[in-house]
Amino acid sequence: MHINPSHHSDPVGQTELVRRSAATPRPVADGASFERSHALSHSLANTPEVRQEVVERARRLIEDTSYPPPEAINKIADLLAIKLAEESK
Repeated sequence: MHINPSHHSDPVGQTELVRRSAATPRPVADGASFERSHALSHSLANTPEVRQEVVERARRLIEDTSYPPPEAINKIADLLAIKLAEESK
């Protein structure tokens, strides 16, 4: 079996790829459109630092002694065991 150490397995196909990418027109920086940037800036400025509903949900979950459910804990434990077994090989 012969293994080619070169990462370039098909120089002809790569040449064609280079030709196509060079021929593809690129957008001109001067013609960039920023019409939606104002709306994005406005949305970001109006986003609250703290989402109160998310904080309240977290508090409820912390107080719930059955959260997370045992099934979730078992699945996470299984995944961790698989990962540890793979690393020890």
